[in-house]
Amino acid sequence: TANYVVTAATSDVSAGKSITPDRMSTEAFGATDLTTGTVTLTGGNAGSVSLGSLTISEPSDPTSLAGTNPLSPNHIGGGLIFGGFTSGVIWPAGATSANITYYFEDGSSSVLPATSPGLPASGSITRVAGFSVTFVGTMAQGVVATIPFTITANPAQEAPDLSVLYTNQVRVTGVDVYANNVGPKFASD
Repeated sequence: TANYVVTAATSDVSAGKSITPDRMSTEAFGATDLTTGTVTLTGGNAGSVSLGSLTISEPSDPTSLAGTNPLSPNHIGGGLIFGGFTSGVIWPAGATSANITYYFEDGSSSVLPATSPGLPASGSITRVAGFSVTFVGTMAQGVVATIPFTITANPAQEAPDLSVLYTNQVRVTGVDVYANNVGPKFASD
């Protein structure tokens, strides 16, 4: 005879977010330019069951134009300005397709297909107030997507809003290969 252990299958996602630098300025000071920064979002499969889709939303409600959305012009100080994705985008292993939904300051949205390894620009002159990226395929346990993008301090930020705290959450959700909804998980910086 042999002993063995049967472990339960789990469906779960992970979320991560970092912003560098941790302090920005609306004006450049000498050799130190803190007018721009990079936000890096991560989302992955933290369960043992493969995911059929993985969605990363920035902020957690990318449709919101409320003052709590740091990319919204309604945020105190006019909000941060989305600058686009960097070349450091990494699709999760097993993803065979993706799309991105851009949400704009006028309440409109646009869905665009993506081609690995990057993500497409919005193609609009209207300011981006949020986005949601969905990867589709068979994504095994432990795979992670990385989505870095640039932000710019809003030069219209003036007194009395000279120092404004920007905090928000990224939301990660998924659907496993058995069509069960997974998540959400949140991360903030």
